[in-house]
Parts: sequence; structure tokens; C-alpha cells
Amino acid sequence: MSWRANETKAMEIATKFLEQYHSNVLPKNVILEDNTYMVTLVTGLVEKKTVQVRIDATAAHIVGFTYPVDFEKIIDNVLELGNEIRYVLVVDSKGRYIHSKMSSGKTILVKKEDQITNLSTDLHVLRQLLRIFDESLGKTTFAHFEREKIHILIFYIRDLIFCVTCERSLEDQKIIDISKKIRITIEGHINKAL
Repeated sequence: MSWRANETKAMEIATKFLEQYHSNVLPKNVILEDNTYMVTLVTGLVEKKTVQVRIDATAAHIVGFTYPVDFEKIIDNVLELGNEIRYVLVVDSKGRYIHSKMSSGKTILVKKEDQITNLSTDLHVLRQLLRIFDESLGKTTFAHFEREKIHILIFYIRDLIFCVTCERSLEDQKIIDISKKIRITIEGHINKAL
């Protein structure tokens, strides 16, 4: 029997993965779509949340999962932290776009369509490059790039990448303060959901 026919194994992999973050994980169902098992699980004792884990049917590894997270709400809360925040983008562990939003009244600085399209992938590649030093220096949790026109703040939280751009006019202490507020806002939402 090939691995493809084994839905029980898919549930087992998904359950073990989520048990890293939750003490109460209950498998609900498994559906095979194309070459991927979609495993639906329920977490939590009182406040139950549904999570869907995608598992490659031939390689038997996790290819992604859906968070029970309202990314639109997270982004809106980040943008509310100050008028200096221009744009927020959320990317998953594979470099796939999840959600983004430009602050009202701001104009986009990047004019080339391919640069905008490739931003999610570029953020993923940057994370892979930073992982070269994980063993000796520990994992990267935050990166700050100062460009002539903007500040770029990148937060690595769990397997997600949050990219936030801010006005270049921000002073050093203000960028530190707003970075802390952004991290607290994002982590508050993510930890509550997971």
C-alpha cells in the first residue's frame, strides 16, 4: 500500500505538528485534494479553533497550514499604531503572500509591478539567508533596514514573516519604540490564535 492511501498517517503527522503548540489537538477529518491531504483539526479546550494542515501525499511532509488568525485585523491594529506606518505585508513560511494593506493616504513607492509581485518571495529568500547563522547566533527574530526613503521592519514570528514599512523621517528612538509596539501587537494576536 502506498503512502498516498494512508489517511491515518496524514492525521498523525498533522496532530504531532500542532501538538508542538497546543496541549489539546483533536483530528476532525481528512480530504485528499490533488496530491495533498487536507487535514482539519480542532484545538483548545474552552475556546476551540479549527486549523487545516496540508500534507504532501507522496513525500509525507507538511506543505502548509491555515492559521485561525484574522490577518486583516492584525494589520489594521498595526496601522493604527501611528501615522508613520506606511504598509504591512504578511508572508508564510514558503514565501507565499497571505495579506497586506497600505495605510490610507499613503502612496506606493515601488513602481515596478514585478518588484511588488516578488516581494513575498524575496522576504522568504532573505529569511533563508539569515538562517545560515542560526546554529551559532540563534534564530533571527527581527531585521531593520534603513533606506533613503523608508524604514523596513521585518518580524519573524513563528513561521510567519511580517514586513512593515515606516516613514524615513522617524528618529532612532521612535523607530525602536514603534518596533516594540508592532511586535507586541502581532504576538498578542498570534499567541491568542495559537
